Amino acid sequence: MKQFLWIAAVAVTAFALSLNAVAQQGGGQRGQGGAQFGGAFGVGGGAVSLAQLFGATNPNAPAGGPGGGANAVNSAELISMLGLTAAETTAVRDAVRPQQRAQGQGGGGQGQLTPAERRTRTDAQWAGIESALGAEKAKKFKEIFFQANVPTVNPNAPAGAPAPVMNLDVYVLGALDLTADQKTRINRITDERDAAARAAMQGGGGGPQQMTPEMRAAAVERNTKASDAIKAVLTDAQKAKMTELTAGAAALKAKLNIGQPRQGQGGARQGQGGARNN
Repeated sequence: MKQFLWIAAVAVTAFALSLNAVAQQGGGQRGQGGAQFGGAFGVGGGAVSLAQLFGATNPNAPAGGPGGGANAVNSAELISMLGLTAAETTAVRDAVRPQQRAQGQGGGGQGQLTPAERRTRTDAQWAGIESALGAEKAKKFKEIFFQANVPTVNPNAPAGAPAPVMNLDVYVLGALDLTADQKTRINRITDERDAAARAAMQGGGGGPQQMTPEMRAAAVERNTKASDAIKAVLTDAQKAKMTELTAGAAALKAKLNIGQPRQGQGGARQGQGGARNN
């Protein structure tokens, strides 16, 4: 049974890895949430959205309250960890709240944004976070954000199974103090990765069950290649910081209830249902 569950998870993971950037919020929004696909299926390239982390997916969410729904992010714990005041909590939620939902439009309009528009929106969200939190708290949150995006390992995976690929971008790597040149180079890599994912989508396949083994392998290869290229842009000190943050990711995600197994299930939780954050 465990083997069957793991095989099913691999199919979903490969599909989500291929499409996460397509639905992303320009990196930050995927970064904010692994996009619709990455977030919905709990694949770890962007485990949750910025809105989910701060409990801003519901415009009526009480200050300091949870993100909402079963297995939701424990945003109250995050707010406590950062030491946010009520005013800071309100300000950061206003900065990251999905625009469509804030306007009562649902969330369907996000897919109409171009990659450049998504990036512009995500840049604005992060600028809002830094303005609301201040330099010290924003720096701490960037480290937490990286850890929240470290993939959750499926406990049903058999020995020797490939580890999930972490989807990197300038937002996920914000804790590394990237230079302007590094950001430009990383954006170029992620743009190429995302364009390839969109092309793969247009080639057919409306869901993970329709992907062939070759398509899944291509998705994993595409994301692995992009991840390796991005890591090559980093300095040794930045890579060491990544290793340090990764080591603490499991404990952080458990504390915030990110990627935790549902009660009665052996595998990792399959997401929070449409983690569109934009």
